[in-house]
Amino acid sequence: MFEGTVYDTFEEAAIARRLLEDDDEWENCLEEACALMPFASSIRKLFCYILLNCSPSNPRLLWDKFEDRLSDDYFYAYRRQHHHSNDHALTEAEKKNVQQRTLGDINAILESCFSGLSRFPTMPQDYINTFTDIEQIDTLIEMEHREYNVEIERMQWEQQLSLMNVGQREAYDRIVSAIEHPDQPRIFFVNGPGGTGKSLLFKVLLSFVRSQAKIAIPVASSGIAAILLPGGRTAHSRFKIPIKTSNEMCCNVRLNTALAKLLQETDLILWDEAVMSSKYNFEAVDRC
Repeated sequence: MFEGTVYDTFEEAAIARRLLEDDDEWENCLEEACALMPFASSIRKLFCYILLNCSPSNPRLLWDKFEDRLSDDYFYAYRRQHHHSNDHALTEAEKKNVQQRTLGDINAILESCFSGLSRFPTMPQDYINTFTDIEQIDTLIEMEHREYNVEIERMQWEQQLSLMNVGQREAYDRIVSAIEHPDQPRIFFVNGPGGTGKSLLFKVLLSFVRSQAKIAIPVASSGIAAILLPGGRTAHSRFKIPIKTSNEMCCNVRLNTALAKLLQETDLILWDEAVMSSKYNFEAVDRC
């Protein structure tokens, strides 16, 4: 009890007494991410990063506040799968299914970092292991890259293009020329110190490809770098690269799946922080 209020836990009472920090900083972080990040998958990765590295005092409160935004893509996929309109109100059972799949994805991200939802007992533990339904995950991946608004991407491309300097524009022109002419060399290595504008170049390239209703897949060697790319994921997550590295490994991409088809139709793969990754990872992706 503190000032006449009875709290459920000693931790909540300690926060009220200002003996412990509250989670306002992480709430503000997620609110800003929700305003700036278009993809729920990116926000889920940020949510997991906060759980793993920032030790929030009450993860459940963060989950309760941002559950809908964390589940956006699963709500969309469920409505599309069942031929519902976007304003269709889901039943409680349907909402529960979406929640379980969202939690399953969060658990999978945590497990990739040698953790899991069980490490956070205040979080809901009733989840579906989404990676047991390979076809559904592949379909979500495909949707993630196809459901861009071409007009918005074109506006972003035009705005960002005017911000480029001479060096950025030279790299941009050569890469775009290779995209438009398949007979030209199609592998480029972009190198430069921090702050020289590589991120702007990458964003302009992504907007250019997507503004033409083509497919661009941005990946990075680390989760933090992936968050900075619009629609970005880690290379291991996107291409299903095995954790154990060897010169004979292959990506776990099955033939005739939506992911395999997506990779075949991709016009641009952008791999940030490539030098941090083993050469065997690139060879495995090349064998896909």
